[in-house]
Amino acid sequence: PVLMTPKTTILCLGHPVVYFLSGRVHQHFRAKYGRSLEQGPYVLKFEPNEVLGSDIIPVPDQFVGIGDAQAAFRIASRLQTLGRQTEMRIGNDVSFSELRLSPAVFIGAYSNQWTMKISNQFRFVFDFREERKLVIDRSSPGRSWAPPFMVPTGKVSEDYAIVSRAFHAESGQVMISAAGITSYGTQAAGEFLADSRLFEQVLKFAPPHWQRMNLQVVLKTKIFGAAPAPPVVVAAYFW
Repeated sequence: PVLMTPKTTILCLGHPVVYFLSGRVHQHFRAKYGRSLEQGPYVLKFEPNEVLGSDIIPVPDQFVGIGDAQAAFRIASRLQTLGRQTEMRIGNDVSFSELRLSPAVFIGAYSNQWTMKISNQFRFVFDFREERKLVIDRSSPGRSWAPPFMVPTGKVSEDYAIVSRAFHAESGQVMISAAGITSYGTQAAGEFLADSRLFEQVLKFAPPHWQRMNLQVVLKTKIFGAAPAPPVVVAAYFW
């Protein structure tokens, strides 16, 4: 459906909240360890009670996750080869009135308000339970998917993602989402949408005339180092 309209497709990326440390903290660290700004990025290490609450500054609208950026690049490149223009936007910078005029692809889950709003009534949704992020099946209580273990830095050995396509009744436009539990899953979801060979996995689940239907796909990807493997389909639903 995205290819059937001449309108520009909006790629809407999530925007995670990043926390800056105050100038006082950086000055103290550089004085203590002899670092200079010319030496480039550095990791700060602290002693207990060395940082105050006032030293932590939330920055909600200046950054994009690596997985989101890579997914957006893949999808934009794919649409460009198919002759369609795209416009990248950040979640808070997209209004519902704009979504009524153009098809949209929402990238990222927990950091993207539009992904969570549009898909919260679908069968497969993102959730947060007992301090764990996961994908749940609302039609089958108890069925869910989550990384087996997640360290505080967000590193995982495997991840899960949801790719959805829906003809949104209120906006009148097709809306697509590509989002993972972590950035690795989002990157894999972008690869899935951009690579027709990977998307062919859906066909074994697809009913007749699926091209005109809403659909959701749950993906699983293994993580090797800092890169996700090509995703595989673990569940699909058409309606």
